[in-house]
Amino acid sequence: VGIGALTAMMYADAPEVVPTHFGATGEPNGWGSKSSVLIPCLIISIASIFLMVSAYFPHKINIPVEVSTPRQWALVVRLVRVMALEMALLTLPIATSSLLVDHHTSWPIAAVTGLMFITVIVFCVLIHKAR
Repeated sequence: VGIGALTAMMYADAPEVVPTHFGATGEPNGWGSKSSVLIPCLIISIASIFLMVSAYFPHKINIPVEVSTPRQWALVVRLVRVMALEMALLTLPIATSSLLVDHHTSWPIAAVTGLMFITVIVFCVLIHKAR
């Protein structure tokens, strides 16, 4: 909710044309309307909600590690909840990178995405070791 409120405040103050794509160097190389930034933020928010709900159905979660002990199941649920929070957090750097006039860079997006990959790797190792 807080991230949505921050995005709404940034959206209100954003110019009509904002960067919508960033190159490998982190500099913007594609431009579009400010409303086009809300689409990925909305999709990511829906995916985050889906992850939060799926934590209540851990047997439906597919991970690359065999899960059999209660400790492993607890770690699977924790992994999904952490990933849901990190995914919700991802909307903030997407919004700030495009909607803030003086802050056009993609490194915050890459940082949160990298954090998500590290989270999955660490939790898979922890789940594997919890046998």
